Amino acid sequence: MMKCSFYGCEEDPIIQCSSCCGLLFCNKCSISHYDKHKELKSQCNFKKIQINLSENDKKEFHKGIKESIISIENQKKIIISESSKMHYQIESLVKLAFEYLDEMIRKYSQIFKKTTLEGEEISEAQSLMKEKLVFEFPYFSKIEGLLVKNSKVLKVVQKRIKKETIHSEYGLLLQSHTSDVRTVAITNDNYHIISGSSDSTIRIWNLGNLQQETVLNGHTSRVNSIFISNNNQFLASASSDNTIRLWNLVKKQQESIFQGHTSEVWSVALSNDNQFLVSGSTDKTVRIWNLQENKNIKIFQGHTSEVKTVAIANNNRFIVSGSNDKTIRAWNLQKNCKELIFQGHTSYVLSVAITKDNKFIISGSNDKTIRLWSLHKNQQEAVFQGHTKSVLSITISNDDKYVISGSADCSIRIWNIFEKRLETVKQGYDSEIKSVAVASDNQLLILGCYDKTVMILNMFNNYIERILPGHTDYVKSVAVTNDRLFLVSGSLDCTVRLWNLSTKEQLVVFQGHEKKVWSVVFTKDNKKIVSCSSDKTVRIWNLYEKRQEAVLQGHNKPVLCVVITCDNKFTISGSEDKTLIVWNLLEKKQEMVFEGHTKPVFCVGIMLNNQCFSVSRSEFILWSLEEKKQLIQSPLHKIHIFSRDENICVSSPNNNPGVLHIWNLTNKQQQAIFQCHTLKINSVAITNDTQFIITGSDDKTVKVWNLLNNKQEVIFQGHSAFVNTVAVTNNNYFIVSGSGSYGSSDNTIRVWNLYEKKQETIFKGHTSDVKSVAITSDNRFIVSGSSDKTVRLWNLIEKTQEAVFQGHSSHVLCVAISSDNSFAVSGSWDKTIRVWNLFEKCEETVFKGNEKEINNIAVTNDNQFVVVVSGSYDLADNAMRIWSLKSKKIKTIVTISDNIEFEGIIVSRFENKVYLSSGLCISSFDIDENILKDEIFFDKKIEELYNNDPSYKDQLMPQIAYSG
Repeated sequence: MMKCSFYGCEEDPIIQCSSCCGLLFCNKCSISHYDKHKELKSQCNFKKIQINLSENDKKEFHKGIKESIISIENQKKIIISESSKMHYQIESLVKLAFEYLDEMIRKYSQIFKKTTLEGEEISEAQSLMKEKLVFEFPYFSKIEGLLVKNSKVLKVVQKRIKKETIHSEYGLLLQSHTSDVRTVAITNDNYHIISGSSDSTIRIWNLGNLQQETVLNGHTSRVNSIFISNNNQFLASASSDNTIRLWNLVKKQQESIFQGHTSEVWSVALSNDNQFLVSGSTDKTVRIWNLQENKNIKIFQGHTSEVKTVAIANNNRFIVSGSNDKTIRAWNLQKNCKELIFQGHTSYVLSVAITKDNKFIISGSNDKTIRLWSLHKNQQEAVFQGHTKSVLSITISNDDKYVISGSADCSIRIWNIFEKRLETVKQGYDSEIKSVAVASDNQLLILGCYDKTVMILNMFNNYIERILPGHTDYVKSVAVTNDRLFLVSGSLDCTVRLWNLSTKEQLVVFQGHEKKVWSVVFTKDNKKIVSCSSDKTVRIWNLYEKRQEAVLQGHNKPVLCVVITCDNKFTISGSEDKTLIVWNLLEKKQEMVFEGHTKPVFCVGIMLNNQCFSVSRSEFILWSLEEKKQLIQSPLHKIHIFSRDENICVSSPNNNPGVLHIWNLTNKQQQAIFQCHTLKINSVAITNDTQFIITGSDDKTVKVWNLLNNKQEVIFQGHSAFVNTVAVTNNNYFIVSGSGSYGSSDNTIRVWNLYEKKQETIFKGHTSDVKSVAITSDNRFIVSGSSDKTVRLWNLIEKTQEAVFQGHSSHVLCVAISSDNSFAVSGSWDKTIRVWNLFEKCEETVFKGNEKEINNIAVTNDNQFVVVVSGSYDLADNAMRIWSLKSKKIKTIVTISDNIEFEGIIVSRFENKVYLSSGLCISSFDIDENILKDEIFFDKKIEELYNNDPSYKDQLMPQIAYSG
């Protein structure tokens, strides 16, 4: 809405001043403005208000006019239809009247012919002689015609909500831990709970409002132990990534990393004076770290197996460690030596604690017992028995009266230390208790559980106070009500959750789906939620009554997407069974089925003109809901590569992945089509002179295509498994291909001479399929990534293996090399990105922050950024992330609609620009300017839809979800 430009005025403007850059003024303020010009002796040119619309606004405006005209034409049709109904009613009324009058004439005619009357005829004849028959004037009830009444209603095809911005926009963290909670702690002031998990994250929870405040990311493997400093300002964490990390709880950021352990770190503790920390590791050592200098100052050796637990005495004079060697050892910090060994446990010691008065050690073991040890007498004082499985965690109440134990038998037991007896048993939980912490007032217990939850328990009864909120698996879909009061989230944890956006409170967990929830949406009146799931159902939930209202069944495979029409009458679902079903929301029944897709339908959208679209892995289809038919079908394309000069793009249609389409990027037209392979093309390369295209395929061949004459040049045969990756040297002399598939022994890299058309070399060393290869710009080295979890460096000149880079814990799916050849990057199924120094042949950095495996990776030409695309067979993550190599943080996240995957990314060789595709067009993202543009469409019909309706851009094209 336009407002007067005069400061503080809220009136509507009536005029604008062209002398002052088009400032707008109301009637009153225009007089004051004119006087100001007069005072300054400057010209004042008032004119009618004119506003130049932006391109997007212009499209919306034109679209609105077109829709209004369509609505008017539809209204005319409805008027004709309704008037026809009225005409039929009038005809029926006239017909009945005529039948009645004709019957009167018939009776009078019969009487007229008679000379002798009898019965009723006599009285009727007397009446006719005395009276005159008079009809009232024919009268039709007034027809009130509301034929042209109209109202303006809000357009309700909403912009999609980006999951990545929920926290920044609403201050809400929807996802809790996605793996077992291994460690919990509570601050001394009882304000915050902190938890660490096998999902590599540490999460901070506000105990007052039970909200998740922060996620601390940094560890690249499971978090085994956390410890909060006495002043509540710092947190220490120990991880299976071999590191200890110190976090600033005030700033909620990482302060330092302590490296030195050669294997997993299981336990960590901080001294009372915050001067040092202690850690225990699988490398059998206990280490002391100086917090001021951030360095290892002492290593205690003596345990013969991994050290699982450590604790520091209140007086900071000694530490205690427990090990898989079944012993507990006390170490003198002043003399820097071992002081005592406690033996008695018959299996691993998993947890130790020291009483506040420094008199006793308490230990929990895999032998199912808790033991009490006297530090002064150097002897076992008591054995607490009762658990039926391993004791995983123990903690001591702050008054030193009780020890609390959590076990793999899913129970909590509270033991009286002084009376050496069991006080109470809390059982009936659904999960192993991995960690236990007690509040400083001894009122609450905090439990970290194997089922991914953090529970708050009343210490003196069996009452569960609360399970901390949040999904326990990836959040797949979110939606917000039109009034911005509520948010709904659907997750792979099979639940639908409702959140209050004002209070940040989780209001209800809707349970009913038996498998992953893929999509959620609100009705436009904010009264109902519709969700769909891998359990093949669509479910309707009542928002206000907080209950399931209906289960819609009809699909015979997982349902991946769902939308609601603008009038709230219908919901449309798309499924792995390749169909769309239109459901009547009011009658809760199936209305119609749309068939036409060749692959699972993973995205569906509603347009305002009574149309809907759907997207599968292979094609886009536009449907008319009114005519119940398909209007447009267009294939999705995967972009493989650009030519060096960025004038040529090579793509494959997803419905025919053995074919190549060549696009001229200058004139934005298709240049050629190559019928290349009988099976899927996995990788494409182009020579630097743009003369040849090289393809690698599931048909086990490498083919070379001549772009000058559009003919096949040569077929290279030799691989006995899928050719997963191809690359070409900068001098255009050699082609490098990598092979492998399940059950095949061909895990080789082969070098082919392009000009002599022969095989040059076979590199062997990988023990599983080769997923990706890259070549240094000086043509000297090959970098390869494999399912054997390694990245390898090969000397192309000397034909030898130079180095094996190890660190990934799962398949390496993609590799890339910096333009200066100084480092390589790799992406893996383990969700990490690793940077490898090619000169020193070592790992430099690990980036973690992707939800799923890394499928595609590239380095920008200035070597400042790493660009990755992550995704999964289960559509759990579909985002392009740009990492800064300098700050080691994510700079930008670009996403498409919930389920649409990126069909390839390509980094420019000339500028900091990334080319990407949703399958319908090629978009470009300028990293420095943070600008995303949709450039070239593969189908003119889709381009026309896009130009005529801006909502296609929001629902189908890449969007910037986060920019740091």
